[in-house]
Amino acid sequence: MNFTQQISQIHQNIDDELSKRVFEWLLLYRLTGDNNYVRSMVSFFYSDFKAFAEEYNDRIIIYGAGNMGLACSLYFNRIIAFCDSNADKQDGLYLGYPVISPEILKTKYKSPNLGVIVEYGGFI
Repeated sequence: MNFTQQISQIHQNIDDELSKRVFEWLLLYRLTGDNNYVRSMVSFFYSDFKAFAEEYNDRIIIYGAGNMGLACSLYFNRIIAFCDSNADKQDGLYLGYPVISPEILKTKYKSPNLGVIVEYGGFI
């Protein structure tokens, strides 16, 4: 089975239309590197992000210090930090914010008044 057939099979096995749309945006981004696909996806979920930000008074940690984390960061005013499992990114800065490890997130940031946006494998 070639690459195109594999992608087609994966797409056909996705149950709902929203997940298919997200898969398409992410696939196009990964194939082209065009950030407009990421922006389109994040813009689509903007109202959810806005409600999330209001609930946590914009005190947000974004899990994922990469392109998806960058796209998410555009919608929040009070980012506390980024969290990333990549040890090379930890203890540094990303977009001027500290990058913490998942272990630090679990132990130091336990406040119920803090929201965490999770980007895992390209899904938010």
